[in-house]
Amino acid sequence: MNKVLKIEGMSCKNCAAAVEKALLSLPGVAEARVDLAAGEATVVLEDLVGDKALCLVVEEAGFEVSSVE
Repeated sequence: MNKVLKIEGMSCKNCAAAVEKALLSLPGVAEARVDLAAGEATVVLEDLVGDKALCLVVEEAGFEVSSVE
């Protein structure tokens, strides 16, 4: 299953790397790819991971999630 998170506040490659690292720290996340220009992250899940958990780790990294699709 894939989810796309719209993320606000990313302005550089280091920001994108921080978001990827945060998402990959969650059990059940197999892959996380951040598109800095689009302001979004695509997450590939191997287990059920709730939207709230995804948003929480991104917010703890210092960014805001505006939507999860």
